[in-house]
Amino acid sequence: MKLALAAIVFALSGAAPHAPVLGFDYGEKRISWYDPTSLASVKGGAQGWDGQLCSWSFSPDRKRLAASDCNGRLRFLAVPSLKVLGKVQATSRLWDAASLTWLTPTRLLAVDRAGGGVSSLLVIDTTKRALIRRVDLGGVVSARAIAGRRMVLLVAPFDSLGPARVVVAGSDGTTRSATIDAITAGTHFSPFDGAGPAGEMSIPGFTVDPSGTAFVVGADLKVAAVDLTTMNVTYHGPTRTVTKLLTGTTRIAAWLGGGKVAVSGSDFAGDASVPARPFGLHVLDTSTWKYTTLDTTATGLVADGSTIFTSAPSRWSAYSVAGAHLYDIEAPEGSDLSAAQGYAYVCTDRWLTRVLDSATGAQIATPKDRGCPTLLTGRTADY
Repeated sequence: MKLALAAIVFALSGAAPHAPVLGFDYGEKRISWYDPTSLASVKGGAQGWDGQLCSWSFSPDRKRLAASDCNGRLRFLAVPSLKVLGKVQATSRLWDAASLTWLTPTRLLAVDRAGGGVSSLLVIDTTKRALIRRVDLGGVVSARAIAGRRMVLLVAPFDSLGPARVVVAGSDGTTRSATIDAITAGTHFSPFDGAGPAGEMSIPGFTVDPSGTAFVVGADLKVAAVDLTTMNVTYHGPTRTVTKLLTGTTRIAAWLGGGKVAVSGSDFAGDASVPARPFGLHVLDTSTWKYTTLDTTATGLVADGSTIFTSAPSRWSAYSVAGAHLYDIEAPEGSDLSAAQGYAYVCTDRWLTRVLDSATGAQIATPKDRGCPTLLTGRTADY
């Protein structure tokens, strides 16, 4: 079971609550429009897309869409017709072009992850549809967010453990960074020795208050707050002792609004036969820097407006931002949960099985033989 973190709805500015939403159907290999209450296809533009759709971003006026397969192909589409406007030529050497971020009408940023190596920032001219600048980021990008006309990246050392960094990039590719000395990030694996590779992994939680603060959450719940204007770093929050036998920690963070941050994740032991240990769901109030624990069995989370969903063995649980438990959802093996625009979508093996009211858990629809598209959203991307 896994929690689909990136399936969020995009509706055109000013559209009605049930306006069609844009999505990518992996089975049909096309980008098209869907009814948000049922994910049934609706009339409108459609565009075939042979391959994976791994990253996307809308122009600031929401009239164009940039889409990448993270394998050298980057196209521009008109919205809502989805007519192809053009593409960036292969000679630009985009490579995977992940984390698309369309900041201004003429500038699109992306990250070349270099197959897991040291990442580069790509600056793309959307008028000429050409790569105009490449900037070495000095590490591996593990997460990204958007704050105004800035791309904000969490960067870890390459093939080692060390201090995390927060990098802010402007539309011209100019970067500023802050080193988070007190929070470790990165991955390191030893060579294969016959018994399998061994190593350590530390993935901090990362989220951004769009008004101008980035939050990096360590394995022990220590949080670094980075002022994105001054790049000053302050540390807050209680710390929790992390078991020394652990060789891997992952943290997921989400900005809830109102000064609150949700945190979840898993801890891993060195022995592969030992199952991962849930870190639970915790909500940080940044006005007091105190945490409230809502669920001790949670391993992941996704926030949708006033509802927080957490994943745990065989179930998802829904909580209000205030911390109240709302309801539980049974999670069959091989199923995903996506939350968007007041709805929760339960998908099993890429087939949509239930549509729920995310605030109450009431069942809205029980579709049959309907695929489960990945829904797109303005100015964010899958990777």
